[in-house]
Amino acid sequence: FCFVLCFFDKMTKCFNRIDLNFLQQITSKTNAIIGLHDIILLNQSPPKMFVPFWQNARFRVCADGASNRLFSFQNSQLKLKIPDIIVGDLDSAKPEILEHYSSLGTKIILEADQNLNDFEKSINVLPSKGGVMPIIVFGSIGGERLDHSLASINVVHKYQNNQLYLISESTFSCVVPCTNNSSSPFVITRPKEWGNIKCGLVSLTGEATVTTTGLQWNLDNSKMLLGGLASTSNQMSSETVEIFTTLPLFWTCSLPSNESEQ
Repeated sequence: FCFVLCFFDKMTKCFNRIDLNFLQQITSKTNAIIGLHDIILLNQSPPKMFVPFWQNARFRVCADGASNRLFSFQNSQLKLKIPDIIVGDLDSAKPEILEHYSSLGTKIILEADQNLNDFEKSINVLPSKGGVMPIIVFGSIGGERLDHSLASINVVHKYQNNQLYLISESTFSCVVPCTNNSSSPFVITRPKEWGNIKCGLVSLTGEATVTTTGLQWNLDNSKMLLGGLASTSNQMSSETVEIFTTLPLFWTCSLPSNESEQ
């Protein structure tokens, strides 16, 4: 059973491909891929689709108050695996929940550095930090706090040498690295049955020159900049999208269960 998420390019020292078939491989009810990703839960209530990602992960981290969310999420019919680590300044985690998970074997790490947010602290305790293991993150986008979503987008840019993938009930998001020193594009592949899912590309770090293939509205040496051109409400008209960019881009695409609602 082949599991492929990203490929490492030795020339550019970064990942050069995402195969979104991995979402189906992790969540399969019959042949799920187990132990080939790590997972972080941030302080938002997780969607139902979170369960197989959590259960099938190699390593599980709750960021501070996410421990409360995890505890509340399960019930008599659903028993979730315990987090390996709960980390943060622990101002949001309830003492009785910390005690509960600690008694079951979870490691509790108090990290009081206020120059790092709980997302960053969670990345730093993962054995996969800086490695080739995908890190799937729930609770990063949406919710009641826009500033938390912006902080998460900032973190995935700051730690872009890690395979950080933000998943919500409706979207998949990540950073597309710069391809400026490579003759090869960054490639995103979707399952055929997903169809022409909606997607977007935005440059958040400066003016990027971008060329794409495989989108309904492709970019051709286009200048992209926050406050200028952004490619939103686009579609993956092909199973494979190729991207050349002089700066990192933020990619987002709809998950297929939500396409019929949009």
